[in-house]
Amino acid sequence: MSLEEKIRDREVTARLEGKAESKIEDIYSLIKRLKKLNIDSETIASSVHEDYDSELPLSIINQILDKEL
Repeated sequence: MSLEEKIRDREVTARLEGKAESKIEDIYSLIKRLKKLNIDSETIASSVHEDYDSELPLSIINQILDKEL
């Protein structure tokens, strides 16, 4: 692999990691807003799971919910 290819791979990886971090921040924000509306945790988990096209396992969403309680 050439140096240019390695640099490109690192740039792509960095962008993907940035998008993942941004998505997690969005999820935390969404969960906080829904909790302020007094929506129950099960409904929040289901909604977040649907909104993110099931990319995020329910177990992870529930861990985030537990931290936000």
